[in-house]
Amino acid sequence: MKSKYKAVQIYLEHGFGYKRVAKELGIPEASIRSWVKFYENEGMSGLEEKRGKSKGINKGRPRKNPLSSEEELIRLRAENEYLKKALVSYLRMQIWLMNKQTNHVK
Repeated sequence: MKSKYKAVQIYLEHGFGYKRVAKELGIPEASIRSWVKFYENEGMSGLEEKRGKSKGINKGRPRKNPLSSEEELIRLRAENEYLKKALVSYLRMQIWLMNKQTNHVK
């Protein structure tokens, strides 16, 4: 967070452009732009790391277009079919490995 704040301060206090700050600090210009925007909108809290902080149900970014009940049911059924096939494949592999080990021991 200190390097983000330093970059933002150089941009705001010294009047350097995004490109110059990026070049001076060896940081992508897009990062400088984002940090300045976050700082202007949220202050220091805008510069805190946000990745990986949302855990649990109903956390994180919400869907732009929530699924209808029917669409959700279709999605869940498809997911169940996929998981059933994956489980069968996994179990077949485990049986094959057990047979291979059993035959190798004899």
